[in-house]
Amino acid sequence: MSEFFRRLRYLCNRRRFDQELADDMEFHREMAAREGRQNFGSTLRLREDAREAWGWMWIDRLTQDFRFAMRMLRKSPGFSITAILTLALGIGANTAVFSLVNSFLLRPLPYPHAERLVKVWEQLRVLGINRFAAPLGDFIDYRKDNHVFEDMAAVEDGHFLLTTDQLSQRVFALKVTANLFEMMALHPAIGRSLVDTDNQHGHEHVIVLSDAVWRENFGADSNVLGKNVTLDGQIYEVVGVMPRGLRFSIGQPDPPDVWVPLSLVPDPNRNTGRLQIVARLRDGVTLANAQANMDTLARQMEQEYHIQMGPHGEDPGYGLWLVPLRDELVGDLRESLLLMLGAAGLILLIACANVANLMLAHGVGRDREFAIRISLGANRTRLLRLLTIEAACLAAIGGLAGFAVAVALSRLLLLWSPFDVTRLLGVTLDLRLLAFAFAAAFVSLLLSGLLPALLMLRKGNCVGMHTRSHHVVGDRAGRKPRQALVISETAFSVALVICAGLLLHSFVLLRQAPLGFDPNQTLTAWMALPTSYQTPVQESSFYETLLDRVKAIPDAQSVAITTMLPVEEQARHNPFSIEGRAWQPTGHDQVPQFANNQAVSAEYFRSLHIPLKRGRSLTAEDRDGTQPVAVINETLVRGFWPNEDPLGKRILMGAPRPGASWLTIVGVVGDVRSSGANAAPAPELYTSLLQTPSPSTALLLRTRTPDPEKLVAQLRSEVAAIDRGVALYAVQTYDDIFAQTLGPRRYEMLLLSSFACLALLLAAIGIYGVISFSVNQRAREMGLRMAFGATPQDLSKLVLRQALLLSTVGLLLGIALGLASHKLLASALFGISFLDFPVYAAVVLTILAVSLLASYLPARRAASLDPMTTLRAE
Repeated sequence: MSEFFRRLRYLCNRRRFDQELADDMEFHREMAAREGRQNFGSTLRLREDAREAWGWMWIDRLTQDFRFAMRMLRKSPGFSITAILTLALGIGANTAVFSLVNSFLLRPLPYPHAERLVKVWEQLRVLGINRFAAPLGDFIDYRKDNHVFEDMAAVEDGHFLLTTDQLSQRVFALKVTANLFEMMALHPAIGRSLVDTDNQHGHEHVIVLSDAVWRENFGADSNVLGKNVTLDGQIYEVVGVMPRGLRFSIGQPDPPDVWVPLSLVPDPNRNTGRLQIVARLRDGVTLANAQANMDTLARQMEQEYHIQMGPHGEDPGYGLWLVPLRDELVGDLRESLLLMLGAAGLILLIACANVANLMLAHGVGRDREFAIRISLGANRTRLLRLLTIEAACLAAIGGLAGFAVAVALSRLLLLWSPFDVTRLLGVTLDLRLLAFAFAAAFVSLLLSGLLPALLMLRKGNCVGMHTRSHHVVGDRAGRKPRQALVISETAFSVALVICAGLLLHSFVLLRQAPLGFDPNQTLTAWMALPTSYQTPVQESSFYETLLDRVKAIPDAQSVAITTMLPVEEQARHNPFSIEGRAWQPTGHDQVPQFANNQAVSAEYFRSLHIPLKRGRSLTAEDRDGTQPVAVINETLVRGFWPNEDPLGKRILMGAPRPGASWLTIVGVVGDVRSSGANAAPAPELYTSLLQTPSPSTALLLRTRTPDPEKLVAQLRSEVAAIDRGVALYAVQTYDDIFAQTLGPRRYEMLLLSSFACLALLLAAIGIYGVISFSVNQRAREMGLRMAFGATPQDLSKLVLRQALLLSTVGLLLGIALGLASHKLLASALFGISFLDFPVYAAVVLTILAVSLLASYLPARRAASLDPMTTLRAE
């Protein structure tokens, strides 16, 4: 230990000790006399030996090597800047994508004990319905009888009309159980949150405002507590205001504007509410144990209450599905992020290959230096350390620059992201992100620095002091490593371009795929009737009046109302019954026995150009008091009446029950891809809006003008003329809807395309560097060729042939990688075969064109060589 402190003390006071050593040596030399001085030896040597005894000389040598490395980098600014920028791009792209992976997949959700939070979905497993919202009665029993959850909360969302003294506006509200606030650590900035007594019947007329609603409607008045607001005609007292920038989501697409209590009234018929349930597992309870317990509870409830039964007592497989909350929020984003991270990893490999090539080319001019060092006694370890420190300096500076690039790029990725979860999780710079950037820089050091260092040392051992550089590294063996690096980065680039091309082609096919309806020149708007419309007759009367007034708009071609907009919403899969038949998992041709059920007005099919295939369409005469009727689509006919006429058959959504009327099928229409072009048509059942009215509907307005948005003001005016309490929201064209639904695919495609373009650029730089270096190294050979009769065109062809050979080998390897990656992209592709000829042909042409462009300048330089000047230089 004393030896350690002695050396540490020397390291901290090295200059003073050196001076003392020098004085001691001078004293001994003066005392030794002339004859003794000759035997004393070199002072410098003795000082070095003394330093070895007193301190850690390896620190001095590292410091010297570091200073020398920085001098060498400053001496070659072109090489240094190019290498640093290349590494910064590779490290920055990787770190930026990892910042999303870190935020969405690795970092805990912003809730207490988030790893124990789960969503609870009901299922009908036999019918293939995997998740649907629970009625209130089921939730009450789950919370009372389970043994695995520490707590359970329920949420029901909806749009309501909020009215204050100043204005009225449509708001997105959450009806919640009070314990949700404590479970999710949601603390109000003003007042209080909801409490358990608020969920009791008769006490639920209190409201908690979001910060945005508080500022917009109350001018950020701190005395807002106790004031009244009207929500869908009901008076609510303000008891709290949530903080600004509140982050909360359990899967709903938008942040809530207001929070109100969910009334926990008895629900013996289990037909009240469509609740999303979130629960926290007890400490020590695994997800598998909880799933087993809830499966047992579901079976008991099914036996006792017959919650879901077919028309003849069939078991549809009622059960519960527990999904970790992170998986619920992230969904398919996990696959996209991992795909992007893999693409960014290829960018880093390409960048490292480029820097390795630069270092090999840079090392050519240093062969004489290495030869001198070896001749003076430097060993391979010392030279390897020197070169490694130079590479480490490049990697460190590139890593710092890459981290700065990642910070800016991650914010852009977050800003452009179409995923709802980005608003909840955001991107935070933490130690994990810094560690990843450090790891990326270290990998860059290994890949771009050590290999060139070993190759240059191998050459240095074979070099004499008189050797010229182009004889040393310009031989065939010296070119092979650089060519291999170019081939590898070309192969990686080709693989990335193929993946980007497949996604681009898939996106184009998806955008052009037939949907079964015509969305052009169509304006859509959602509306929700206030609670003043208490009967179906009142609702029907409003809709009839609205349709008549909107039809009178001069540029209106047709107008319709529906309870579900195709493509915009998730399909509502619910089981249906056929009179005289038992439930079954699937019908003919594997068509499932569930359907999307929507109520539509008579003009719905004409407005969207959905063709009538058989029977009749719905009419204005299909109203309350007449025979209940339905129109079905061809998929439902194919599955359950493949060889008979469905007209006149009777069908019913759900199981037969008191108060539910059988629907007589009067028509068959064409299939509509309600869930989007990438989903197969599902069974569809359409009922008359006048027979089954709903307070929440969407209006469809097909216009004669190519710009439907010009009619928005007129449309709002017509609605307000009927009832100012009815507000339109989510007003948009179908082009806007497609932009939203295709947003994730567009985001994925643009990111991968950006990486592919960057890879092409780096590959072009690599090809240019190798070909240009080869021309310089083979200048004497080319001079001899011209002296013996070769023409400038011959030399150009020689250079271009070399470039095409490298790119062709890389192209073949890249195509093999592209074919292997097809399975990774399978879930993101639409309408693409295994070998998509247009994409592969375009990639081949692109790579060859890039190779020719990259080798054009070196080929011109080779053609312009003067043979006499070249040979005279020898």
